[in-house]
Amino acid sequence: MNDTLIKSNRNSLIELYRFLFAMWVVYYHGYFFLPKTSLFSHGYLAVDFFFILTGLFLFKSLELVKDMPFFKGFWSITWKKLKPLGITLIISLIFAQIYFWANVPNDIGDPFGFMWYIEWMVVCPGIYLALYKIIKDKNIFLIWVAVISIISYILYQTVCDHWGILRGFYGMGIGMIISTIPKNAWKIKNFNVNIIFTFIIIISTFVLAMYNGQIQNADHIFLILLFPALLYFTSCINCHFAPFNILGGLSFGMYAYQTLNRLLEFYGVYNDKQDNLQLFAILMSLTIVDYIVRLIIRNHRKKQNLPQDIKVN
Repeated sequence: MNDTLIKSNRNSLIELYRFLFAMWVVYYHGYFFLPKTSLFSHGYLAVDFFFILTGLFLFKSLELVKDMPFFKGFWSITWKKLKPLGITLIISLIFAQIYFWANVPNDIGDPFGFMWYIEWMVVCPGIYLALYKIIKDKNIFLIWVAVISIISYILYQTVCDHWGILRGFYGMGIGMIISTIPKNAWKIKNFNVNIIFTFIIIISTFVLAMYNGQIQNADHIFLILLFPALLYFTSCINCHFAPFNILGGLSFGMYAYQTLNRLLEFYGVYNDKQDNLQLFAILMSLTIVDYIVRLIIRNHRKKQNLPQDIKVN
């Protein structure tokens, strides 16, 4: 896979994207410190971005486990994905369950609440793994991935707009296809031209995100063009910047601990239309404490030369 996009070291720009897209979700749900307006209205698209980002690294994982027995390979992928989420995931799911069972008489929603996408982060890779083991041939498998992605996208956009599994299929499918495209190595006098492309796409994504509620078919532009292009050209850049990595490390906690905010709203402690600042402060405080605890655990394991099986999100 040396001729593809996948890199073993962390790309700090992608970490920054994780933070910004998590913040977009927070804003969309009403837990940002400023009230919602007509700007940046389609925050649900951020989840699709994370599905595509998952797919960007999924194909490499499938390649590593394709020769294992199915359940061993599936467990390897699932454990690698969920273990770093650790106690953050468990706590957020507890809050989500309390909300779900307290709210059953009024509205039987998803028992995972805001964490619904975790289901498909597990199920979709498992189905893709099973398909790869049946097909075996890499190129034929990728053709099937493209077909499944197209069908899932069409179904979701037409008749099945509540089916999260379809978002998982087409998002991860897009990411896998991107990951197999050879890196663009175009340089001008040792200057990586991908930096210019990435900058242009970042600006375009930001502007369209700001006004997407006023642009017809904006969602298609994000999902089919901007998100894939953003990840492709970014992955062609070597970017290492510690502050961006820290921000990326906050992203999952920011998303996960919204389940507590939802619970506080349900019991009337706060209201997302009046108490934005308080809810945002609670969310970020929990997220930062969570991040610091993970750093302490990781550094402790380093000092003791123990396996680093707990990582910062």
